[in-house]
Amino acid sequence: NLEPGSDANVLSRGLLGDVGGEPVVISPLYKQRIRLRDGRLAEGLAEAVRAWPVKVEGGKVWVAGQALQLQAQAS
Repeated sequence: NLEPGSDANVLSRGLLGDVGGEPVVISPLYKQRIRLRDGRLAEGLAEAVRAWPVKVEGGKVWVAGQALQLQAQAS
């Protein structure tokens, strides 16, 4: 829920959308687009929010006990 750059807990108040077919949340303060898949900013900046692997199975949502470990991506 912590927005990168502002340190305000506001992401849950953001809008849902997509960038090139990928689901994102749009932060309400700085309008950053954060990918739901991995927590990275859609603009390709290095900042990210913590994200946990999830799966839906039998109508239940399962959340992993450890956050994703983000690795540097080649551009």
